[in-house]
Amino acid sequence: MVRRLVVVLVLGTLTTIAVCWLLAFFSPRARNPMSFANFGRSSGGLWCSVSRSDTLGRSALAAALTEFEFVAPPGQSAEPGAIVPSWAKRELLEWTESTAPALPMSAARGLIATGWPAPAMWMSFDQQPGAGYWWFKARNGIVLAAAPATSDFSALSPRERTVPTRIVLWGFLICVAFWSAVWIIPLRLLRATRTHFRKRAGRCIRCGYDLKGLALGSTCPECGTDCFGKGQE
Repeated sequence: MVRRLVVVLVLGTLTTIAVCWLLAFFSPRARNPMSFANFGRSSGGLWCSVSRSDTLGRSALAAALTEFEFVAPPGQSAEPGAIVPSWAKRELLEWTESTAPALPMSAARGLIATGWPAPAMWMSFDQQPGAGYWWFKARNGIVLAAAPATSDFSALSPRERTVPTRIVLWGFLICVAFWSAVWIIPLRLLRATRTHFRKRAGRCIRCGYDLKGLALGSTCPECGTDCFGKGQE
């Protein structure tokens, strides 16, 4: 029983990571309008603003320092706490409130969280100076390829193709539990199929040992399972 539970949890964990990485690498375009929030001036006198866009299994957030107060489109403004989840506040909100003099005007940071049915892993990017556009350089994550050639700046682009390495604790646990439960069905079907064919072939249902020639009711000499398929624990 313990062994089966470990196998299911390992498969659930690997599936969670695989789903997060696939959703991060193959970036879908957000179908929902972006949400924006503006939360006052930083210690350096700059306005701090954040934005967020969501699609299936993926959330993209950004924070920036600007010289002016940003006015969000009608119906798309919200409080910073409603846009930025608690696990991302240190990476985004605390960063914008930094008193470090090294933060330049229009400094920006992006964060992308992936996973389904809940955000499970995330990666972040810092803006780098560029000729006429923002260039987001990976801060957390494994870079797999250079940034794609694109003029679309609506979803933290251009940025390097990166997979996340940081974990959203509760989201990760939810995803592991979900995918582990999903794996139970095919594993039970596999076990039932294997048991069926071993019985038909006259073999032990547990280890596959050939039971031909043994008396009815005997136990498997290899693992101790009886010939009727009832395990002797």
